[in-house]
Amino acid sequence: KQSPVRIFTNIPPNKIILPTEEGYRFCSLCQRYVSLENQHCEHCNSCTSKDGRKWNHCFLCKKCVKPSWIHCSICNHCAVPDHSCEGPKDGCFICGELDHKRSTCPNIATSKRANKAVGKQKQRKSNKMKMETTKGQSMNHTSATRRKKRRERAHQ
Repeated sequence: KQSPVRIFTNIPPNKIILPTEEGYRFCSLCQRYVSLENQHCEHCNSCTSKDGRKWNHCFLCKKCVKPSWIHCSICNHCAVPDHSCEGPKDGCFICGELDHKRSTCPNIATSKRANKAVGKQKQRKSNKMKMETTKGQSMNHTSATRRKKRRERAHQ
């Protein structure tokens, strides 16, 4: 169960030669190198495993799934046996509408402004705490004057 190797390129997969001594083999049906343990699924017409384990073909989902997954008749897809049938939230994460995703949300500007305001509040709180910790320490006149000028410029 090792991490899969991912190669991001526009070179055709059959041109990328991976070493057989490191556990790769060439699948003539997929026309690419795959893990030695990876088995070609005749139903999917692909070497589907991403981690070297033998994946199982689910005829209801019409795809290969991890060996630990089972088909759930409630949510009608394959998942781990003790999964929550609610699954991931559909739609937009910002406003909750189902007709678009976060990237195209009409309320994204409002959300960004709200996040910015929260960030500014946190920054102010952090600065205040820093000032409180330095109050007990002796401060020379020039550093106090510089800080005061910086604060005045920031509020303009």
